[in-house]
Amino acid sequence: MPEGKKVRIRVRTVNCVYVGDFLIPPMRNRVSDAINEEQRLFISLTDVVIGENGSLRTSWPSTKT
Repeated sequence: MPEGKKVRIRVRTVNCVYVGDFLIPPMRNRVSDAINEEQRLFISLTDVVIGENGSLRTSWPSTKT
């Protein structure tokens, strides 16, 4: 089974900007195809930086650096 492709994306909300890695499933070609799937309720990001200037890095469990 082919693996998906990991891309770095920026998600801008009303309060904050999140920059993180997003996995595009193997059956999709573009980020927009994966994000706009009807069954997708959440966007899962890894290696996330929060804030415009990357002032806060998070990991699991959550740690501030």
